[in-house]
Amino acid sequence: MWDDKLKLFAEEKVTRDDNIFRMSKDVDPVSASGSTSRGDTYHTTSLGFNLDVPVSRQRFQVDYSWNATRFNRLTDLDFNGHDARAVWLWQLGNDASGQLGYAETFALASFANTQSTTPDPLKTQQAFFNAAYLVTPRWRLQAGVSGLELSNGAPAFQALDLDVLYTEVAVSYVTPANNSVGLSARTEDGRYPKSLTDNSYRQYRVGVVADWAPTGVSHVSARADRVSRRYAQVSQQALDFDGNTARAEYDWKPTGKFSLAGLCSGTSSRTRILAPASCS
Repeated sequence: MWDDKLKLFAEEKVTRDDNIFRMSKDVDPVSASGSTSRGDTYHTTSLGFNLDVPVSRQRFQVDYSWNATRFNRLTDLDFNGHDARAVWLWQLGNDASGQLGYAETFALASFANTQSTTPDPLKTQQAFFNAAYLVTPRWRLQAGVSGLELSNGAPAFQALDLDVLYTEVAVSYVTPANNSVGLSARTEDGRYPKSLTDNSYRQYRVGVVADWAPTGVSHVSARADRVSRRYAQVSQQALDFDGNTARAEYDWKPTGKFSLAGLCSGTSSRTRILAPASCS
C-alpha cells in the first residue's frame, strides 16, 4: 500500500516442540511438569505492518507485530505478545549519518534460561543512537550509545531484571567499494535493580571489525574481540572473566523476495568455555 511504503501482513505458524521446558533427559517429566509428555504442538497467529517512509534524505521506519500463541495441551502457556520497532535513519550532508530508534519485545522467556516450568513474560526494551562521520574519504569515525532493559513478569524471576548501558567508538578504513576494516572499543555497564545483592558489573571489549560486500547481492560482517568483565561486589568476583569472542554473519539476497542469512559465533577463555561456538 501507499506505493509500497506500507505493508500489512498476517501469518499462521504451527510448531511441534518435543521438549517445551528444555528438560534434561534424566529428569522425570511427571515430577517436573505434571505430564508424561515433554512436548506439545502450538499455533502462533501474527498480525502486523511494516512502514518505510523516505523524506528527502531522511528515512523513517516503523514495524509492529501482534502475536497470539495457543498450545494444544499446555494451555497455561497460552500467551499474547508483540514486537515493535521505530527508527529514524538520519543523514546530514554527505559525510554524517546514523540511527535513532527504539525497539520493544514482549514474549515468554526461554525455558532454557529460566530452568523452570513457570512461564515468565519477558519485556525487552532498547533505545539507541549512533552516528558515523567520514573524517576523510577513506577514514570513518563511529560512535554510539544504547540502553537495554529486561523486565521479568513472573515474581520468581524479577531479581533477574537487568538494566544495561552500552557505549562504543570505532575507527575504520573504508575502500572505494565501501568495504571497511577497523578497531572498536565498547563498554557495558549492567545492574540488577531488583536483586537483593549488588550484582552490578562493567565489561570492556576491544577488537577488530570488518565489513565486506563480495558481490552486489551478498554481504559479510565480522568482528573478533578481547573481553574483560569485572563485578562490583567481592562475593561476585569469582564470576570475573577475561576471554575472546568472535562473530561472523553472511547475508545473501539474490532477489527482492528471497534472502538467506548465516551466523557463526563463539566465546572462550583460558579457564572455561563461556559460550560454545555455534552456527545457524
